[in-house]
Amino acid sequence: MENKKIQKFYFSAGGFSLMEVLIAISMFAFFFVVFSTSILSNKRDSQNMHLELQMLELTEKKMEEIILAPPTFSEALTLAVEKKKFEGNENADFEYTVEWKRLELPNFLEMMEMQQKENDAQSGAQPSTINPQVKTVLEKIQKSFNESLWQLRITVIHLPTQTNYSLTNWMQDATKKVVIP
Repeated sequence: MENKKIQKFYFSAGGFSLMEVLIAISMFAFFFVVFSTSILSNKRDSQNMHLELQMLELTEKKMEEIILAPPTFSEALTLAVEKKKFEGNENADFEYTVEWKRLELPNFLEMMEMQQKENDAQSGAQPSTINPQVKTVLEKIQKSFNESLWQLRITVIHLPTQTNYSLTNWMQDATKKVVIP
């Protein structure tokens, strides 16, 4: 009789078996790992985006300063890259470089002559020359653009992470005019 009471008590006891508890804990652990990984990933991406926006803002600010007060355009600009730190405590972790290059147009006259020679060789015709007026126009255009257009490149570097952001712009020398005959 006592044995029947024990069996009744054993089978009527409510609760979870050990297997059910282990399954529940493993499911909870899996979802916790996935959730915490996604939160950490989102936080890291947000920090990177904040840094990128800060660098964009600093780059645009420096670009606007240079556009409003351009330097004297000369070959001296291309000799060295200007590298400086930003002023102020909030931007102490950033430095910038300013790099200037002249516009170098390809020699269109030379390219046209090569193309014409190839066409003449393929067709078997006598070698022809380029119209002198076209030569003069192309030479003037090339000279005019090479003297008056400059490329400005500003790169902002976040010193702790060595992350950089660059922005380029074409600037025209106001003392020179682009002449297209």
